[in-house]
Amino acid sequence: LPREITKASANAVDNQATVIRSNTTLKPLIYTIGLNTDPTGGDVPDEQLLMKIANDPALAAASGAGPTFFAQQQSQTRGIYVNAPDATQLRFAFDTIATHIVVRLSR
Repeated sequence: LPREITKASANAVDNQATVIRSNTTLKPLIYTIGLNTDPTGGDVPDEQLLMKIANDPALAAASGAGPTFFAQQQSQTRGIYVNAPDATQLRFAFDTIATHIVVRLSR
């Protein structure tokens, strides 16, 4: 069933992101972008999942289970999630991530 496939896929990507963020040797950061290409607005990205994958600090103030996820991931590296409501905003999303990478490298 499509709903079960969607849930299993979300769990698989979430579990793999946890494994990646938990690597204490490399301390990798994950950056995610939510691009909405559906003009009807019926198939939007799962922003909370993308925030959780990146371990974005904004997850602490997110609705639903966001604060719980944030608390569970305290010891893991923090990336960012950037929303791109449409393709015209995609460059801004990449520029935002690039700025975060430059700031991190300059430390």
